[in-house]
Amino acid sequence: MRPGAHIKAAIEVLSDVLERHRPAASALSDWGKSHRFAGSSDRAAIGNLLYDALRRRRSLAAQMDADSPRAVVLAAAPRALGLSVVALAESAYDCARRLLAPGGSFVCKVLQGGAQGDLLAGLKQAFATVRHVKPPASRADSAELYLVATGFRGRPAD
Repeated sequence: MRPGAHIKAAIEVLSDVLERHRPAASALSDWGKSHRFAGSSDRAAIGNLLYDALRRRRSLAAQMDADSPRAVVLAAAPRALGLSVVALAESAYDCARRLLAPGGSFVCKVLQGGAQGDLLAGLKQAFATVRHVKPPASRADSAELYLVATGFRGRPAD
């Protein structure tokens, strides 16, 4: 399973825990039984993400300005799964390549000076235009940038 699938599964389990007031261990066990394809490392990653989200739920909700299971798990994912900002951007781009229609757009947040060379090269091949954008609302000393790619050329032929 890829990190996106771990995140999706953790959202599903956390929703079950919060909506049905179930113990996390029971909900996680039931998820594993109904998803036999998930290996032990996948179940461990999902469990780590779930328990990290539960432990830090209030601070993650404040960070995301939302307390939905989706928001909390997405906020917990980088730390719990050991993902960098660039790894998350690459995962989002991989998903976008499979789902975007020709002419579509892709936007992701990256940090200045990040090791985004491969990501940038892939975006330049797949999109008509790729730009770095620093929003006016962003602090001048902030390292955050957005990659904005427009004019998706379509999926390459397999």
